[in-house]
Amino acid sequence: MLRGPRSNNFLLGRLREILGVVGDVATVFDLWIGEYDYAFKVPTGLGTNRIVLSDPKAVAHVYANDGFGYLRATYSTTFSRALMGHNMISANKEEHRRLRRAVAPAFTNGLLRESMSVFYDSAYKLKAAWDFLFESRDEVTIDVQQWMNKLTLDTIGITGFGHDFKSLDGHKSPVSEGFDAFLRDNSFRVLLFLNYLFPPALNLPLKRIQIFKRMKKAFSDIAKVLVENYLQDEGSSNAEKDRSILGLLCKKFLNFPVSHSHDDPPTFHGTRLDNDSDLHQADKDDVVPLSHLTKTSSGKMVDSIFVPKGTVVTTPFVHMNRSEVFWGPDAKQFVPERWLKENLYPSKDFPSYRHRYTFSDGPRICIGRIFAVAEFKVLLIRNFTFELPSGPDSPIGKHKTFLVRPKLSDEVGTRLCTSHACQASDWLK
Repeated sequence: MLRGPRSNNFLLGRLREILGVVGDVATVFDLWIGEYDYAFKVPTGLGTNRIVLSDPKAVAHVYANDGFGYLRATYSTTFSRALMGHNMISANKEEHRRLRRAVAPAFTNGLLRESMSVFYDSAYKLKAAWDFLFESRDEVTIDVQQWMNKLTLDTIGITGFGHDFKSLDGHKSPVSEGFDAFLRDNSFRVLLFLNYLFPPALNLPLKRIQIFKRMKKAFSDIAKVLVENYLQDEGSSNAEKDRSILGLLCKKFLNFPVSHSHDDPPTFHGTRLDNDSDLHQADKDDVVPLSHLTKTSSGKMVDSIFVPKGTVVTTPFVHMNRSEVFWGPDAKQFVPERWLKENLYPSKDFPSYRHRYTFSDGPRICIGRIFAVAEFKVLLIRNFTFELPSGPDSPIGKHKTFLVRPKLSDEVGTRLCTSHACQASDWLK
């Protein structure tokens, strides 16, 4: 029997802390792991428990069996299907493998090179928009997250759907509305919490739910148009030139001599539902090995733990990506030079991408990770220089939305305040 924190609420257990509805998730996991080691249980209400694993060997075991021995947690797939339709996040086993194989050709290095022109076009559009703001006013407040949403949406639209949302040009759409709402405040974490307690709550006419449903319909409409255009242009040069993800899916699926429905275009959303930890649900009884001996509630030291079928397992990469044990004493500090030196810490053996779990790992590792990294490099490294207003000691807080983002402690949201004169208080030049 694993140790763990006591429940402080019979109905909810410690669920509010785990989902980030109250408190800081990273701090909570750091405290629990410091007290109960790298494998422990957390009460989640009504007598249920969740196992939390940050032991490297145990985490590698779970990710290696992701999609078969360990599936997406039921409540997270319910949430995903309700807001985005059935997609690659909610799929498991052979269905997920089939979807993954279908989409994989659109995420190769060769296709990435072809997409770089789209990244550059969007980056220069953003640069031009910011330059105009700097030149037209003495002092400018820029909501960087909102602009990044626009840039990401435009690049995803063109490379993924063959559709230009024109967000950087100021055009509004249900999709851009959904992106903005997703990162505006903490209300979506509350929805996730409600979904866990009472899944039918996602059918209520709440504003945030309606925004996502409009976004889902917009994506579906775009996909239908693309399918219809492909069928009309089949065999022509236009069909061959379409190298978007959905265009490639059309070539793969619609060229087979099988019936298909225009009402059910392929869906491949790859957005994570949580950026604090990954959730898995054991599909069968399992014994998980540990790289460190762990003390049970009886005081016995064990090198493996038994995970019954149906148990939800959490791997808190928000801790593993910033643990002093895994990364050294400066793990929680921004030290980019660490990547230029030899890694002498245990994280060097992590099998994940660049030894971090930001993109998850195993068969369900983020399929668009190289696109995300390339887009970041094109925009930030090539065009802008960032400086903190008070130097390295500037206080940094967290902008707590569904996806946590950094912020200046004295600013609202993720806005950056800058002046055209580039004074000492500037952050962005």
